Amino acid sequence: MNVKGMRVDVWNGDQSEHLGFGTYVGDVTVYFIVMPDGSLRSNRNAEEPPSEDEVPPGARVQKTDNNPKIVLDSGRTVYGCQVWWSPVEADHVEVERVTEHDPWARSNN
Repeated sequence: MNVKGMRVDVWNGDQSEHLGFGTYVGDVTVYFIVMPDGSLRSNRNAEEPPSEDEVPPGARVQKTDNNPKIVLDSGRTVYGCQVWWSPVEADHVEVERVTEHDPWARSNN
């Protein structure tokens, strides 16, 4: 279920690094390079096809429609073909606590 504006939790491609939370903004066409060993590479902006000099010998460019585009809270854009992502659970609450009281401050007593 891909719903525009849906909040998502995002990890890098091998799930070794949590990239943060973001917003699914829709599906787009992306381009990636299929390497001779079967691995995949893509430009940071996967919506732009790679230039000929970016494609190594023996590799080929693959175009895929309807790939999720996600804008992370950091402002960085990632694509479904580059990351692992999942909807944020309804009971998951992202909280930023702001207080003027510093619980670690020294007491005047």
